[in-house]
Amino acid sequence: TDITATTPNWAAVYDMMANLAITTICYNPANTQIFYAGTGEGYSNADAIRGLGIWKSVNGGATWLQLASTNNANFYYVNRMVVHASGDVYAATNSGLFRSQDGGTTWTKVLGAGTGAATNNISDVETGADNSIWASTRTNGEIYRSPNGNAGSYIKLNTGTNGFPANGASRIDFALAPSNSAVAYAYVAEGGGVNFYRTDDTGANWALLPKPVDADGGIGNDITRGQFWYDMSIAVDPNNSNHLYVGGVDLFKSSNGGSSWQQVAHWYGGFGFQEVHADQHIALFEGGNSNVIYFGN
Repeated sequence: TDITATTPNWAAVYDMMANLAITTICYNPANTQIFYAGTGEGYSNADAIRGLGIWKSVNGGATWLQLASTNNANFYYVNRMVVHASGDVYAATNSGLFRSQDGGTTWTKVLGAGTGAATNNISDVETGADNSIWASTRTNGEIYRSPNGNAGSYIKLNTGTNGFPANGASRIDFALAPSNSAVAYAYVAEGGGVNFYRTDDTGANWALLPKPVDADGGIGNDITRGQFWYDMSIAVDPNNSNHLYVGGVDLFKSSNGGSSWQQVAHWYGGFGFQEVHADQHIALFEGGNSNVIYFGN
């Protein structure tokens, strides 16, 4: 109940749910007692566990119930979720991007094969500071933006003529700056490694950024060490659009919009850091101390 404590206490709240392959968790910004947890490892790892849809809590995580509307193949693999300021819930799944406007009772596919994109494999979904909805794909490297989240309103942002290649990529994850709706960063698997891009005009134009170089042996300038299908995480400081964190095998920080990088974690000892992995997701403490970082492995 107090993550800012020097030694925060944790208590298990529901460790006997029917599926523990939790891949993403989010809350309603208008009511922080309402949480959603998506299940299913959808990144094609050999030991991936199939999920059982989306679970919801209305009491701050004390108890959870499976959303009956997600007990089907469309929600076997939920990669990322977000709740819009309006209360609309978005789920990026291997079957497309789905939206619920009634708290998860019903869902509509708003982006995917046959619905504005070339594939159903949606890797990431985020909401912008201007209330726009952004989404990206995992298998064919596309990134989209919609002003309202409606089906048919998503515009592909990597056109091939604006600094961001239209082809040749696979998975894309991205981060939107909470303090500046025009700034976004994309973490892109392409060319057998990874690249980073930045836009300062809401995706109209993009600039290729220099890569961080990992000091740990055998990694170098592909910070995922070839595991870009799985090891990609990125987040922007909620108070400063030039403060960026990215994770692959290890964790890196940029204080100048991606122009240069500092390695801030190592996956094995010997560097004076705790041994940690930053594989899956980074979260920064919005509305509070921007020096507090959370990441999952």
